[in-house]
Amino acid sequence: MRAQGQQVAFEVIPALGVRAEQVYRVRVKANAAGALPFRVQLSSDQLRTPLVKEESTTFYMEQR
Repeated sequence: MRAQGQQVAFEVIPALGVRAEQVYRVRVKANAAGALPFRVQLSSDQLRTPLVKEESTTFYMEQR
């Protein structure tokens, strides 16, 4: 894994078997509270265009 700015890139998976899955857990910390987009892009040599998924995520201020 390598992080650069607001992007995180994971190492290439050489092969993934039938019905196999690869799970990534990403923990993020926002600079401000509010609804912000979280975007994921998946590239593969078997896809013509990258698969993109975007979700609106609500971040809250920490209560101390």
